[in-house]
Amino acid sequence: VWGQDAHFYFSQFVEGVWTNDKPHVIYNVAAVDSAKSLTIEAGTRVHLHNQSLLYVRKGALHIQGTSENPVTFQGDRLEPFYKNVRGQYYGIYFEKAIPSTINHALLKNGTVGIHVFSEAPSNTGYTVDIRNTKIYNQARYGIFNYDGGKIYGENLLVYDYDLYSFFQLEGGSYNFRQCNFLSYGTDGSQPAIAIRNYFTRSDGITYIGSIPEGNIYNSVLYGSGTNQIAYDTITQGGAVTINYLFRNNLIRLDENRDSEQGFEQNFWNIDPKFQSIEDREFLFESSSILRNNADPSFTTINDIRGITRNPSSPDIGCY
Repeated sequence: VWGQDAHFYFSQFVEGVWTNDKPHVIYNVAAVDSAKSLTIEAGTRVHLHNQSLLYVRKGALHIQGTSENPVTFQGDRLEPFYKNVRGQYYGIYFEKAIPSTINHALLKNGTVGIHVFSEAPSNTGYTVDIRNTKIYNQARYGIFNYDGGKIYGENLLVYDYDLYSFFQLEGGSYNFRQCNFLSYGTDGSQPAIAIRNYFTRSDGITYIGSIPEGNIYNSVLYGSGTNQIAYDTITQGGAVTINYLFRNNLIRLDENRDSEQGFEQNFWNIDPKFQSIEDREFLFESSSILRNNADPSFTTINDIRGITRNPSSPDIGCY
């Protein structure tokens, strides 16, 4: 029998501060309600039972990990067999949330690492600000933004999932810089990111949303397959706004698209020379195209490990 003393939550509202003195275990749902907030301290371990989720509904979540003491989300099965099993729980779900932050987190073995659904009407900034975070081994998506959420992300490492590392569906905004969105799955056919601004819901109506901001800078969009971006949008004759910019990234795609609007100064189809894809070691060799080729205008001061970047010639990606 595997067992630990822990804080347990079973279908209940939560708020205040989760400390790192003991693990926190969620059964079914732990919910942050309207206008409430939950802060999770550095070094805290959160375990979720089968199909469980941390649900932030019109409230705020603040995960305050550090490079030395990240906050970890994983399943509640501690046997070695479950070490790398996907879909052990759902994930972190934001519905119409007020501004929330995630810093230095490890999100593994779930279904969707971070799911953002719309946002509070009062929000003027980003719904969720995600930094210095690893999201991996998810059964569906790393990050899923649906119906109007706004996401900012920097220094993210997202890999190993069944569908997409980032999925934008039915409108919303995103701004990513210095991130690695990677697709080295079992068959290698899935793209790293997918952007689609329409969706036919269960009522049979096709809903179409705007993408006011869709920027990805200094990032790695790479994997086994030849097409790491899937883009499918409808503008309704100009009635819907679609803005996107891929700038100074390393991208694997069927052809160089820098002659098209929305693509600028990217590097195309060049092996990033990761140390070991098989072992999921995504540091890169000194001869990599990622070295010294980021645009300083869109870079971050530190990388995902807290190491200071070269301000005049930084590297592309989260390392």
